[in-house]
Amino acid sequence: LMCVGCSFPCHPDIQWSKQQTVQTAVNNTLTDTKDALCVTSKLTVSSPGDYKCQLCGSMDERTLVINAEPTFVTSDTSVDLKPTVNESGNLMLDCTVTGRPDGSIRWTLDGNAVPAWNDQAMLTLSNVQIADNQRYNCTGSNKHGMVTREFVVNVVVPPQITNSSSLVNLPLGATVDLFCDARGYPDEPKIVWTNSSGSILHSLDRSSVGSDMAKLIHSVVSVNKTGTYTCGI
Repeated sequence: LMCVGCSFPCHPDIQWSKQQTVQTAVNNTLTDTKDALCVTSKLTVSSPGDYKCQLCGSMDERTLVINAEPTFVTSDTSVDLKPTVNESGNLMLDCTVTGRPDGSIRWTLDGNAVPAWNDQAMLTLSNVQIADNQRYNCTGSNKHGMVTREFVVNVVVPPQITNSSSLVNLPLGATVDLFCDARGYPDEPKIVWTNSSGSILHSLDRSSVGSDMAKLIHSVVSVNKTGTYTCGI
C-alpha cells in the first residue's frame, strides 16, 4: 500500500494503523517540492482489513480497504473429510471460512440444497443413522470468490446381538432349537455358538438386510442335552 502526505514548513510523517494497531511502514521517501515537503510511505500487508494512513499532527487520514476471497480456516489436510461415526453418535463437519467481506455458507446433501443448514460454519449431525451415509458439501463465498469442501460420512454399526433364546425347557429325549439374532453395518456379524465346555457348535445361519440397511443374522442351533449354550460375535 502507498500513502503520500505533504506539509509545510513542518517535516511530514505518516503513521499506519489497522484496527487501532500501529503498523510499521517498509519504506518512507521524502520529497522537497516548491510548496511543501512530501513523504511517500509504503506498507506491506499480508491480511485483509481496513488500513489507515494519517499525517502526524493532522486530522487528515485516508482508509485503504483490502478485501480477500474466502479461504478455509482449517486446511483440508487437517480435517477428516471421510469421517466415521458409530450409529446413534454425533458428528461435526467443519466449514469455517474467512474472507473480506464476510460471505455466506451453503450446504448440500448429495447435491440437494438444505436451506436449514445455511450459514452454519460447524454443521452438527446428531443421533446419526445408516441413512446418513451420504455426501455433504459446503460452499463459502463472497463477491471475490468461493471455496468448496466435501465430506463423505461413513456411519457404522458395530456387530451386536439384538435378541436370543433364554431359559428353554428340554423334554427327555427331545431336541430344541436355540436362536440368536445380531446386526451390524457394513460388516456382517459372525455368530459363534459354544457349549459349557467351550466346544463350538454347528449352526444354521440366515442373513438378510433390515429396512435401515443394517445386515442381520438369524442363527439357530439344535441341542438335545441340557446345559449352558452361549452365542457370541
